[in-house]
Amino acid sequence: MSETEEVLQKVEHTHPTLNGKRVGIQTYAASKTQYLTTAEDMPKDMEKKFDAMIHKFFWEHKTARVNKQTLKRPLDEGGQNLIDIKLWNDTIHIVHLATFLGMNGATPRWALVMQDTMRNKVLSTYKALNPGILVNMFLQTWDTNKIDLPPDMKRILKVAKNNKLLMDAIMIPQEVKGEMPIWLHQGWSADRIRRTNDKSARCLQSNHNVRTAEDARRVAEGESKEPKECDSQIQCRRRANQLLDVLDPKWDPQS
Repeated sequence: MSETEEVLQKVEHTHPTLNGKRVGIQTYAASKTQYLTTAEDMPKDMEKKFDAMIHKFFWEHKTARVNKQTLKRPLDEGGQNLIDIKLWNDTIHIVHLATFLGMNGATPRWALVMQDTMRNKVLSTYKALNPGILVNMFLQTWDTNKIDLPPDMKRILKVAKNNKLLMDAIMIPQEVKGEMPIWLHQGWSADRIRRTNDKSARCLQSNHNVRTAEDARRVAEGESKEPKECDSQIQCRRRANQLLDVLDPKWDPQS
């Protein structure tokens, strides 16, 4: 921040026009902060300090005659198109969120670490469950203890919450229905914990290796190999059918 402030002071000594100030802010303040935010995240207090520094520079340390939000609006709307540090940072975290969800190609190592961290910090309600069924909290209904998460992870999850991220669509392709994790499925209306942790459920998880809705369908319809470790093949088939029957119809791979 001190480096950016020093550069803006040098620009200020040239007595720039409004356009010059805007270019100076975009060139020196925006580019430097966004690079660092992408790599390391920006603390909230630093975000506020940068925002204050930009507006002090714009008004030459005098009383502001126009409020901040007006200045951040586009030129054709009466603003000066000044950088909105918070909005830019949130945008960076939306990109991080998209990467975490696998929307930008291959999942990077940091996203795998984040997934493991969230599973390790799972809320106490879900600690008795088989950790192997906790795939992705955005695809399932489990949650993590956000208090114990690192700041950058908290920010990504907050952006997801503020933007009401939800896995949904009017029409769900059959392939997607089948690939959805069956345990703690967001298409289940109630009794999610009980369905996930009773004797038959544990057998399906450990012996039948049921993880997805398609896995459950294959067991229910007798298409999968029956493991020797299973005490009751009939009961497990019935249980797999029940898991599918309680799904919202649009999520049911059998429909």
